[in-house]
Amino acid sequence: MLGQIIDMPNPIPFDTLTDKLNEYKKGDVVQIWVDNRNPPGPNHFCLIRKTDEGWINYNDNGSLGDVGFGDPILLKDFQKTKIYKIYGPND
Repeated sequence: MLGQIIDMPNPIPFDTLTDKLNEYKKGDVVQIWVDNRNPPGPNHFCLIRKTDEGWINYNDNGSLGDVGFGDPILLKDFQKTKIYKIYGPND
């Protein structure tokens, strides 16, 4: 089996991601597993929180893609971020 890629995960499709995020209530904190470097693949956990403004970045390393710590995450930001797993309340 030399040279075969095994268990290479794929990011969550954008529509599936937004449907899942819409299920959460304001105040919920969700942990996401993202790809924030090369080589490709998930490598970092981040926290985001749902507020009246939408989702807010609480990544302990500061930024999430182009979104700074404490800033709202826009839909275009979610489209650019490769998210592989979501861990939220009751999941």
